Amino acid sequence: PNIEFVEAANADLVDVLTPKRLESLPHPWLWIEDAHYEFEILLNKLHPYLKPGDYIICEDTNQNVHAVWQDPQWLKKYNREEQMEENIMCEQKRIVLRNFCLAHPDQYRVDSHYQDMFGYNVSKTQNTIIRRIA
Repeated sequence: PNIEFVEAANADLVDVLTPKRLESLPHPWLWIEDAHYEFEILLNKLHPYLKPGDYIICEDTNQNVHAVWQDPQWLKKYNREEQMEENIMCEQKRIVLRNFCLAHPDQYRVDSHYQDMFGYNVSKTQNTIIRRIA
C-alpha cells in the first residue's frame, strides 16, 4: 500500500495537504487524532472533505482514564506532573467531538461495532470512533 506521512500542525493540515489534493484523495479515510492540540480547528476544516464511510478515531477521550491521569498523586508517583495541561486538553477533546456530532446530527455516528468490540468503551476512546454516514 501507498502510505505517506505528512507532518503539520493540526490547524495547518488542510492547508499543507491543500484542498485540491484532499478532494482528489480516494475514500474511505481513516483519520486517527492523537495530537490533542487544535483539534476543534482541524475537525471543522476537515469536515467538508469527509465522505460517507470515512472514520474519525479520537484517542485519549475515556473519562475513566482521565480520572487517573488528573490525579496529582498518580502524576507525582510516575513523575508526570508536567502532563496535567495535556491531560486536561485530552478530556476536552471528547466534549469537542460530541458537540461537533450534535451540530451535524445526520452525518456522524459512533460506530459501536468497533467502539465496543472488546466491551463497552474499554479502550482509551470513549464513544469517539465516529463514522460519517451521510
